Amino acid sequence: ADTLTYFKQGERLEARGSVHVITTGDSTTLAGPYLDYLRAVTGIRDSAESVAMQRPTLKVRPKRAATDTTADKGPYTIVADLLRGFGSSRLSGRGSVTINRSDLAGQGDSLLYTTGTAGRTILTGAPASWRRTGPDSFRVTGKDIRLGLTNEVLDDLRAYGDGDVHQDSTRVSGDSVALRFKDGKLMHVPSDAGLP
Repeated sequence: ADTLTYFKQGERLEARGSVHVITTGDSTTLAGPYLDYLRAVTGIRDSAESVAMQRPTLKVRPKRAATDTTADKGPYTIVADLLRGFGSSRLSGRGSVTINRSDLAGQGDSLLYTTGTAGRTILTGAPASWRRTGPDSFRVTGKDIRLGLTNEVLDDLRAYGDGDVHQDSTRVSGDSVALRFKDGKLMHVPSDAGLP
């Protein structure tokens, strides 16, 4: 960074200017003008926290299970007015959020992203949108869109508040829309989704 200031009281590091961070454990990178990093300290905070502002760009490569043989989808690139990370498994974003990887693109007003075996991505907005590219492509909009991923493979999608899904010439819309996937492919609309 252009400047780094460490505060022993509170265990906080302030980075300003041309900030560039590389997490050596998983090759996550962050670039932007403003970052506060707060260390995990017994009695103060359970896990490390980071706050990045002024449209930082974060590239996250999710951890893959040793038995995962699916094709690597590449890193997520996340940009927002403000990004806040908690430990290595939870991230929130505020203000004109975009999240992209090789086969998915989303945008909304806010984001909650959790990693792990059963990861979840929640985008909200007026409306938020997700688009999947490739042979089984679709686009979904709604005020609250929730993607469930198992080892980064999409297996569940729910859109609340004027949910709308377009796939080729098919359109499904309603107050809420729920879709299930098997091996990343659209399987069926659950009967409990309140859809015809």
